[in-house]
Amino acid sequence: MTDQSTTTISVENHPLPLRLAVDRTRAMVRGLWRCVCGALLIGLILAIDLDWRLLWQAQKASFLAFGLLTALVAVAGFGLLTYGARWLLLAAWPSRMGVEVSPMQLTMRAGPFGTETYAWREIRVAYDEEVDHALWDVLLDDETLPRVRHPSCHEDLVVRIQRLSALQTAELAALLKPYLKRGLAASSTDGTRPTNA
Repeated sequence: MTDQSTTTISVENHPLPLRLAVDRTRAMVRGLWRCVCGALLIGLILAIDLDWRLLWQAQKASFLAFGLLTALVAVAGFGLLTYGARWLLLAAWPSRMGVEVSPMQLTMRAGPFGTETYAWREIRVAYDEEVDHALWDVLLDDETLPRVRHPSCHEDLVVRIQRLSALQTAELAALLKPYLKRGLAASSTDGTRPTNA
């Protein structure tokens, strides 16, 4: 149930484009779990049998407390249902989706979550601590991925790629290694480091 994906690893200096498929099965499971949790929260609210009018007349403080709690649970339930529905839409999305990586840019096509494109020249790749260039291969082979950040994205791009795909850290490290090494070299040359925002 996973999209067809074509991945090619080339020599370190000139990596060829690759495409990582969206795992539709994983998206469906994520969506179902969120929808079930949301439905349970909303069901809990509907199952509470309170005489709100009597509660308001007898104990206004309890009315306000229960009202606030009910509103928070309702917001959480509807939020989970909405987010779950988006994951279910992702699983059933008719068009081609995936993460496309080329020497110029990284593009994430995620159906209902939108399409985002990040230029490599604006992406900052770095480890949290200063690491000698000679250790990059060792760290990448050891599945220790650097932070991959873009100013317009609030989270690590590697985390987003893993969320969409079914790839484990080792597989992702092997596929992205040429790009990550280029990014590490570029980031260490211009002296920039990713922020933790």
